[in-house]
Amino acid sequence: MNNMQPTNSKALRYTMLFVISFLLFIAVYVVTTKWHDPHSMDFSIYWMAGRMILSGKNIYNITDWEIARETYSLREGLEPWFHYPLPLAVLFTPISLFSIMQAYEVWVFFSLCISLSAILTLLSFYTGLSPRTELFIVAGTFLFRPVYIVFLSGQILSLLLLFVTLCVYLSRKRQWFWSGFVLSFVSLKPAFGLFILALMGIWYLFNKKWTAMAGIISGAIGLLLLGLANDPHWVTDYLAIGRQVFDKYLGMQTTVWGLASIFTHDYPKVLLTGTIFAILIVGVEIFALSRREFVSDNLSAMATVLPVALLVAPYSWSYDQFILILSIEYISIEISKRLGNIKAVLFVFLIDILAVALVGLAQSRGLDIWSLMISIVIWGTSLYFALSRDRRPVNDLKIPYDQIP
Repeated sequence: MNNMQPTNSKALRYTMLFVISFLLFIAVYVVTTKWHDPHSMDFSIYWMAGRMILSGKNIYNITDWEIARETYSLREGLEPWFHYPLPLAVLFTPISLFSIMQAYEVWVFFSLCISLSAILTLLSFYTGLSPRTELFIVAGTFLFRPVYIVFLSGQILSLLLLFVTLCVYLSRKRQWFWSGFVLSFVSLKPAFGLFILALMGIWYLFNKKWTAMAGIISGAIGLLLLGLANDPHWVTDYLAIGRQVFDKYLGMQTTVWGLASIFTHDYPKVLLTGTIFAILIVGVEIFALSRREFVSDNLSAMATVLPVALLVAPYSWSYDQFILILSIEYISIEISKRLGNIKAVLFVFLIDILAVALVGLAQSRGLDIWSLMISIVIWGTSLYFALSRDRRPVNDLKIPYDQIP
């Protein structure tokens, strides 16, 4: 009976936290869906792609894409192509059966719910946080600049956060195959999703988690076949568009290529400098993943991999840093264990302030490249905590980091 009391207390604690947070996010949902027109949001791209799949149109054909844009009265200036893998459009076909306004409302509400669930799951890995601290961390996380942009625009990043969180959760349950299988779905945004898969795949290899690798391969093959069943040529069409997107936005984004463009404006030199930066960053990350401190600790590995994937991606925007919520929660847990709950909350709000300050810098410069400092700060902080690990228990099972199977 005594053994059940902590469990019941923990369940009640997270139920109360979820209810309080959920009421606040209902307000965000109302503001987002009632004050903004989805025809001008990124969500319209996914919705229209799903509609085109249902009507038998080719989403990678520029002419068909433009005709569909005019048919559904989407905003001028919409991307002249669908720069995502075909399986993503297929997965959006059910929601595209609704009107765009209905689909947008459902999607925003769904994104809020799964994001909140992911955050609470991550915080549950450590029982040393007080309910008040958890609530402040959740509130601070949702004040992170990319969060509102993702919900407002209807981006798919909440799904990616769910996938990486489930990957960590399943690994802690020793469900290695399903951990890898779920992780494979980050390839739906391949610009940085493929780097997440590659680096986490290296971590799995270092730890000899062969079933996890089998899960990644199985999930990737499943997504590939899902696309091929609709269009046998989708891979080549997508790669051609991906190259155009890279060339169009080179030097404008929060990546090493954007950083390289600060030092030189010559295309070949930007490519060369960006490539050198990328090789150095990836090399440091792989070396870190090979260290004993990372053995069997999926959370710290994922926390350091995510910012690296954003930094070396061919293209990513500052709102893609939404995925760094996992890294922020990891750092908060580590700070709470070592320095106390107040400093953990302070860290989250300092990240919020830094993100806003970098927006001010972007407005003064007319280009939002310097927001990559968020990824750099979070990467460096995650590496520090992962490589100087406190050996106290990592979760409610009271198992030391270096003994988690």
